[in-house]
Amino acid sequence: MAIFAGFHWPWGNNRFTTITEAQELLGLDRVYESERVMPAWGKKAIELPVLYPTSVLKHCVKENTRRKEKMDWRLVYGIGLSLRQQFEIRGDDPRFQPCFYDGNTTWRLPENRWTIEVFASGYYLINFRLLFKNYKMSTQDLMVSELGKVYSALLPQILSEVLFSIFMLTKERLLQREIHSSPTIDAFGYHVKVGYFDSNGLTIGSPDYKRIDNGVVTHIRPHIPADPTS
Repeated sequence: MAIFAGFHWPWGNNRFTTITEAQELLGLDRVYESERVMPAWGKKAIELPVLYPTSVLKHCVKENTRRKEKMDWRLVYGIGLSLRQQFEIRGDDPRFQPCFYDGNTTWRLPENRWTIEVFASGYYLINFRLLFKNYKMSTQDLMVSELGKVYSALLPQILSEVLFSIFMLTKERLLQREIHSSPTIDAFGYHVKVGYFDSNGLTIGSPDYKRIDNGVVTHIRPHIPADPTS
């Protein structure tokens, strides 16, 4: 039975899904498995389990296919690279896509220590439909918390990596005209923003952008067993 951080999944608990089942449920175009993602980054592919119950994926399918306010849930493998590691690989030269935007370099300053933080490698269920647009950050934070404790706003290093991964595999650019307000606070006290991913590169910024473009990319937290053998 899948339990995350001591509580049950709100959509029921059952066995973990497999990549094949995830592809059948979400569709091949919404699953980016480690066997494709890692070589795209020049890494040797490894296999890791999908730490989500099938019931969670079925819930995402319902949200993706409902008539009104469709979501865009996708299952993406995250390698776990820090933002600075990603920059070392992709750079900011628009001749070599995908890349970072070279017009905003504040995040690269040494005092922004958060840019060296890695994240747990594994599969992430991410909703790429930006939620809570045109609200203040404090209101967005509250609205995300009201979704429930299995949800959270995506960290900037996770979002940048998966945006690049999807582009390298499919040439699809997500968040071209929108920007994600992440929960990470930079060295100057601002929420880090990620988005405007056009041919100039991916913007990593902290100042305020047009509120109408600001929203939140959420994800469902993967199961992390309290007992490594569970």
